[in-house]
Amino acid sequence: MDDCFDAVRQAHDSPLEALLVAATEMARFSTTPEELANSIAYLQIDLSDTEFHRHILEGSRAMHRGYRALLDDAVAARELEPCDTARVARAVEALSGGSLIQWAIHRTGSAEAWVRRDLETLLAPYRRDA
Repeated sequence: MDDCFDAVRQAHDSPLEALLVAATEMARFSTTPEELANSIAYLQIDLSDTEFHRHILEGSRAMHRGYRALLDDAVAARELEPCDTARVARAVEALSGGSLIQWAIHRTGSAEAWVRRDLETLLAPYRRDA
């Protein structure tokens, strides 16, 4: 997970853009509602089996750290207003997964565009005017 965040950070000059790319990554792998349903089937195992849960929890914690670090960088770069980046990172994490499910229900446009639009809405109040 850390390597993924490092790669996204290296590919984008803007920490905020890197955050949006990182948070829409799962949507790139779910191009159809059926692909998402398959991922959710595996999620059931991750949540119900103790050994699998340990791995998904570790990944989720790493994802939260990655989002928070990018949010901290976006604040430092004056792309975002100072804020509680831990809480915003948690909201980014929750919104990206929930938004992906809503896309599969509504089936409008691409999953990536749907999730990105929702993330931009979430972050809009924190953005600094250019």
